[in-house]
Amino acid sequence: MAAWVRAFGLAPQQLRMVLERQPALHRANPQLLADRIAAYTRATGISAYNVLYMVARKPTLLQLPPAGLLERVEELSRALVLPSEQVLRLLVSQPHFLDLPPDTLRALSGRVAGELRVRPTAALNVLAGLPPGELRGLLSRPPGMLRERLLGLRRVLKLTFGSKRATAATTLLLISRCPALLALPPRAVAASLEALMSVRPTKAALASPPSGGGGAAGGLAAGGGGATGVNRTLLDAVLACPHVLTLPPAVLRARFVELAAAARIDLGAVVNMLLLQPRLLLVDPAKVRAAQHGGTQCMNCGVSLI
Repeated sequence: MAAWVRAFGLAPQQLRMVLERQPALHRANPQLLADRIAAYTRATGISAYNVLYMVARKPTLLQLPPAGLLERVEELSRALVLPSEQVLRLLVSQPHFLDLPPDTLRALSGRVAGELRVRPTAALNVLAGLPPGELRGLLSRPPGMLRERLLGLRRVLKLTFGSKRATAATTLLLISRCPALLALPPRAVAASLEALMSVRPTKAALASPPSGGGGAAGGLAAGGGGATGVNRTLLDAVLACPHVLTLPPAVLRARFVELAAAARIDLGAVVNMLLLQPRLLLVDPAKVRAAQHGGTQCMNCGVSLI
């Protein structure tokens, strides 16, 4: 790790996140890779960390010379009628856009905009957040699938939170923050939501409501039904971190147990903690265990471990 820190001048934690995402990079010479990354940075203005993260998600990017990458950016800029700077931001989020011909990506974004009833730029942001396999799959699937999944997701939310809270705008907000939800059938999201709500809070948690109103009983343990204060607290937590709904039910339940063990608290008391910081559910349990010696500070740094 020391050689990587010297070569890139990045924090060890940043490098660790990249190397965990793409272990094959461990076989690369850090200095040679850093020089290559620096060439991309000079050509595009993208930070070294963002370029490295793009490489971790799409290693074949290294086969494209910096001048070739800049040329592809300009082609996409013309096809999408967007400034080059905006195209670069999209590529940082979704480097697999480089695999699509510019006209194909433009047509796909127009189709998604029509299905979700959003502007083309918003549709591009949704496409940028999809898993690469789902992005490619959209090209071969009949139109209307994303619309069906959006409506299905709203039905799931309405059954849990009521129609007054689960509005079309709320559903779109959820999708805009986590486009990966569109890659899942609504029944899978419903199962994850049910698992998220399955743990009951302890009496201690009930006596210590999180800031912003609503007790822990009104959070992850909330049942279905109307738009009560109970459900509002859970919906706020889900909106703050919708990625938790992409975790399978078994994984979610296991994370409750792991977090309770790491924090040395009752399982139900984890509910109160997660209402304040739902992103902790995305942390690998092994990292939580490794950090547990830090006590409360461990829980505060949990997000940085993701």
